[in-house]
Amino acid sequence: MIKVPKKPYDCQRAAGYIAYMMGASCFHSCTCKSFSQEQSFLLHYREMPEPKALRIEDQVLDELAQLGTGFLRRLSDLSCEVQFSVENGILVVQFDTGGFESLSAEVNTNGSVRVVAHNTSLI
Repeated sequence: MIKVPKKPYDCQRAAGYIAYMMGASCFHSCTCKSFSQEQSFLLHYREMPEPKALRIEDQVLDELAQLGTGFLRRLSDLSCEVQFSVENGILVVQFDTGGFESLSAEVNTNGSVRVVAHNTSLI
């Protein structure tokens, strides 16, 4: 039997998928601008060991909880569009709402996630 070496996953992309899915669940509806990027991130997530994925999910939950229930309630009425970008080595998952409250997640190469609220409707 031939063993095929397992391709290593990218922790940053796997964590980006976690941030994307958990962030998207805060909105009424959410679409991703790039289906191919979304699928690529999903593949990395599927290769991530479950204990590591659970730790990152807990971290994202804590980050979202810090935004407050009022802010999260406002997001739940909105639709958003997601795009991924890399800025100075940081993966940014941007949830755009067209000028209303939104959020972004910043993912380091080690998989740590920081969630940032954007209250653009008051500008």
